[in-house]
Amino acid sequence: SLDVLRPKNRSKYMTTAHRPTWKAAVGSSEGGNWDSGGQISTMRSSKDAAAHTKLKYRTGGQIVDKDKRRIVEESLRKLEEAEKERKKGKVGMRSVDESDDKASEIKMLEMGTDTVKGLGSKYDDEDSADDDDDDDDLVDILQEEPPGEEGEG
Repeated sequence: SLDVLRPKNRSKYMTTAHRPTWKAAVGSSEGGNWDSGGQISTMRSSKDAAAHTKLKYRTGGQIVDKDKRRIVEESLRKLEEAEKERKKGKVGMRSVDESDDKASEIKMLEMGTDTVKGLGSKYDDEDSADDDDDDDDLVDILQEEPPGEEGEG
């Protein structure tokens, strides 16, 4: 019954989509197609352009004096050598001059006494003679009767 509907020669009616290609598809390289390896575009992007192509040199007051430059280079060289020696372990902790150490201790002691005296006078609990008694004023205000309630009753 269904055989009547089916054709006897199937290859005549099937598509060629299931078959491999007879020969590989050739890209349109002759046409200059970019994806298939054709002609490369002659246009350039501004993002690909070189930037900062010129160096600016120091002029006028920007030029450093040779003596100053030599002094700075010498001090940097000394610091680098000291740091290398410290890393090697030849030099321990950096030393502090004793006179500087004593001067800083004396300065700290002097500052300490002034600071303690200042704090002591700032937070003194005793009332001074010229100080207004704000606490007493607050108590008096709280004890007063509210206005408008006098004589009612």
